[in-house]
Amino acid sequence: MNTKATGNRKKPDTSREKTPSSKNSSSSSFKPLGSRIFVLPAELTEMSAGGIFIPETAREQPKRGKVEAVGKDAQLVKAGDSVLYERYAGNKLVIDHIEYLVLKEDELMGVYE
Repeated sequence: MNTKATGNRKKPDTSREKTPSSKNSSSSSFKPLGSRIFVLPAELTEMSAGGIFIPETAREQPKRGKVEAVGKDAQLVKAGDSVLYERYAGNKLVIDHIEYLVLKEDELMGVYE
């Protein structure tokens, strides 16, 4: 009887990546109003620095993201900026299977330079 493992482990499904597939995605058609800001949250890491897998339920919410679009009244940030925001700030918005945040400008804590 052969009890040797075959090593045919199933790889995790990566078909639901949170990165936009192209510059012509639907996010370019969304325009926030007033001082609201449209942010793509930073990717969550699946592995710790020591190589331990972190399940999605145990990962910390991202607090950093990239500004995709700004409303006409937003004065402190522009599209393309990397920002730090409050942990549970904003409202989630899913466009083309990508999760974005719509924040008010006063929910931002800072801009990375």
